[in-house]
Amino acid sequence: MLIVTAIYMLMNIAYAYVLPIDVMAKSKLVAADVAEKCFAGGGRWIALGVMISTFGTANATILASARVYFRWPAGMCSPGSSAGLIRAFIRQALRSWCRASGASSSCSAALSIR
Repeated sequence: MLIVTAIYMLMNIAYAYVLPIDVMAKSKLVAADVAEKCFAGGGRWIALGVMISTFGTANATILASARVYFRWPAGMCSPGSSAGLIRAFIRQALRSWCRASGASSSCSAALSIR
């Protein structure tokens, strides 16, 4: 997650370095405009990258969601089988919040979830 944030910040700094703020405010496709300014035909490469990324995401979503429905009859993904896991997750999240907020006495009722 930190790497993604760093790349995002670096890209925004690069956009601000290449394009003036008033041009960025009027632009609908800032990345394509920056690529066009840096090299000829850059906007087409940005559009191609977005298309490839979109098709890759659609492919991964289709393949991953099909696996869930395939395993559902076996009882591996049914809502009842994961209810205990969800309750344990909620209890742990409440404990962490109570510790962080320092409100341990007011959280005792919330932690009695079964």
